[in-house]
Amino acid sequence: MLCWLGGATSLFYVLSRFLPCTPPDEYPNLDAIDIAWTQALHMAFRQHLQFGRDVVFTYGPWGFISRGYQPLTHLVSLLLWLGLSGVFWVAGSRLAGHFSGHRVISWLWLIAFTAFASIPVGDDFNLRVVAWSMLLLVTHFFVEENSFTPVQIALVISLALLSLTKFTGFIFAVVVIAAMAVDDLTRRRFPWSLPVFGVGILCFWVAAGQGLSSFIPYLTNSWRLTSGYTDAMMRYRIGEKLDEMWFLLLAIANFRVIAAVAWGRFKLRSALVLFSLGAILFLLFKGNYVRPDRHEISAANGLVLVALTGLAVAWRGKNRWLGLAGAVVLVACVVFGALVFDRWFPHNKLSNQMAASFGFHSLSAPIRTTFTDSLQQHFDVDNTAEKEQLTLPRVSGGTDVYPWDVRPLLANGIAYQPRPILQSYCAYTPELAEMDAAFFRSSNAPQNLFFGLNPIDGQYPAMADGRSWLEWLTRYNLGSIPGTNTTLQLLTRCASPRDYHLEPLTNVTSQWGDTVAVPDAGGQPVWVEMDITKSSKGKIISALYKPSVLLLKVSLRDGSQSVFRIIPGMAHSGFLLSPFIGNDLSFGWLISKDSQQRLAGLEVSTMNVSVDASSGPKSDYNASFQVRFYRLIY
Repeated sequence: MLCWLGGATSLFYVLSRFLPCTPPDEYPNLDAIDIAWTQALHMAFRQHLQFGRDVVFTYGPWGFISRGYQPLTHLVSLLLWLGLSGVFWVAGSRLAGHFSGHRVISWLWLIAFTAFASIPVGDDFNLRVVAWSMLLLVTHFFVEENSFTPVQIALVISLALLSLTKFTGFIFAVVVIAAMAVDDLTRRRFPWSLPVFGVGILCFWVAAGQGLSSFIPYLTNSWRLTSGYTDAMMRYRIGEKLDEMWFLLLAIANFRVIAAVAWGRFKLRSALVLFSLGAILFLLFKGNYVRPDRHEISAANGLVLVALTGLAVAWRGKNRWLGLAGAVVLVACVVFGALVFDRWFPHNKLSNQMAASFGFHSLSAPIRTTFTDSLQQHFDVDNTAEKEQLTLPRVSGGTDVYPWDVRPLLANGIAYQPRPILQSYCAYTPELAEMDAAFFRSSNAPQNLFFGLNPIDGQYPAMADGRSWLEWLTRYNLGSIPGTNTTLQLLTRCASPRDYHLEPLTNVTSQWGDTVAVPDAGGQPVWVEMDITKSSKGKIISALYKPSVLLLKVSLRDGSQSVFRIIPGMAHSGFLLSPFIGNDLSFGWLISKDSQQRLAGLEVSTMNVSVDASSGPKSDYNASFQVRFYRLIY
């Protein structure tokens, strides 16, 4: 009886944590950017857009299941998470039984593992990937005796789906499955994990409406996004070094516990376990401390998941001291995770969220949302509020929005026709920027574009999707938005594009901190390209952590000065430097017939590129770099 009760209650808790049954307004602190790309992914799935070609983003064709509600995709998301939850529960129960033969203790372990894999709800997908990866790793090496059991098959198939949900999930999965395959080969067993994973990827790819020809571009462009993420998205926060030190110390402690257990059981074969574990810990650190905001929660609580699995494999071993060490490490990781969580959510602390997850409202959510229209009601209320806040005119034809906020577009019922890089701050390499520009040159370009400057992280406003600005200036006309409560500019595609060309002005070799005079372009806009390269030391630091931040200081003809952040890849791709376009209105002036008169005084007279000393040394980059200025004639 106790066995059935424990199984039923733990399954019920797993379903309440993983099924998509939480209204968006109950997520702790999702910002507008997160909500915007979530809605865009739901729309991309509905329209069967090809990932890798039509859509390039950090999430894949199943990315919409990571969070959010959309009426036409909800049933699919619900069914998938129902299956994923079942796999998680079976595998977790198997590991919990390995941890302890006492049903109450094993039940508590499974509940704790589930809780930390799903906190905070709506912003926890990275933790789910860690949980599934650790379950597969320890199940293969420590729990199951046979080479490939039904539990392992189910976990591998689950990771195939999660791999196409977010590209980092693919990296986690490949690391673990590669170690499993090598282990099987060294033991003269067929590596079943590889073909099952491959077939799973293929089936889920096709099931998402993706063509086979899009898969290689998906991998290629996803890797471009991943490799450029550090330079473009890194941030520094006061006090982060202390958090990073504690993370590294606890990661080493976790590694040491599992390494001791693995060596005792496998000797040289333990290298495969440690390779996977080390890669998971490194990805946790690299993926979350590059941008020390709410991502820190994933890093800290990811350590808790690793510690829980470490305790499960160490506790029942022959060395009782290892079990006790695993328990101590777990306690330390929980304390660290709570401190990090509470810093970002001081009014909704980890202890409060854990307690709330056992409340009636949370536990009944799957039943309540499945058999009522509560999620639809929340969705309608959110759409109405968004439309009242920003009413857009009805336009004919497909429409895109710059730089990232698709919410008002969808709320106003406008047909969404996105460029490949859904959110322009992600077009941070020349190749990605050119993909968007080529899209606007093609016959697939949208009829309309709502333009509104909204740069992130203090970046130079004209830098995101800089190449596409050339297409907008020559292939679109400035429209009007009468009677709306917005400063957005409406651009409408013209019947025949206007010509433009970049006429070289000067080529300057600059040093860090040098003031460079911007050449006179005779009243025409000035385009700039910078070849900023890292030193050998900087490349190593970028691979392991993050380099120094680059700043661009501009002085205008009217005497004003401003400092912005620049991204090396975007600077290399090129962007409009002068006149300074700092708001939606000035962009409208730029595209108007009397732009020179309207933008007088906003011409950039000098520029200065420097390294933010508070983020790191100049030695991360080569001492000099090339700056090319062009006159933009259009």
